[in-house]
Amino acid sequence: MPLRERFRACGFVLSDSSSFFLNIEIKEADSAAFRHLVTRLRAFEELFVPAASAAPPVRVTLVGWWPSNADTTWPSYLRVQAVFDRSIPSGRQDSLPVGLVSIDYGKSLRWSGRGPVPATATGRLAAARESAAADGVALRVHHVPTSETVYRWLLGEGVTLIGTTDLRRTESILQRLQP
Repeated sequence: MPLRERFRACGFVLSDSSSFFLNIEIKEADSAAFRHLVTRLRAFEELFVPAASAAPPVRVTLVGWWPSNADTTWPSYLRVQAVFDRSIPSGRQDSLPVGLVSIDYGKSLRWSGRGPVPATATGRLAAARESAAADGVALRVHHVPTSETVYRWLLGEGVTLIGTTDLRRTESILQRLQP
């Protein structure tokens, strides 16, 4: 069921009334594509604006390219990701609202799941987690190897979103890790 129809029928998108994360990636620097995206999103604004003090049914975050020029009109609900590359946050120079903090596992953490977690990986993940907490947003780790040991570590460290390419194996692992 499309998100808007579900929201209109049920009053929520997710059954626990938490926000559904909609991450949109514009792969190329393309202002026309960005303007088109904003126009299309406006048709669904009821999904992105919270009612009273509740969380919005859908949180929209750009995880790819976005224009940084000051004359670009931004809807108040549209957020961007803050990227952690190694231990340095980037993406904040635009002073745009942050929707999530993202760290690339393969570039920044690189723990195989065997032996102790390297101190550098622990430090980088802690810095990303602190940044996400300061902004009150989710922490996303992407390019994560599909490993129960790695997932257990990430979830134990407060990671909210795990980016994977193997959905079936990830689902199986996450079901085993649930209490």
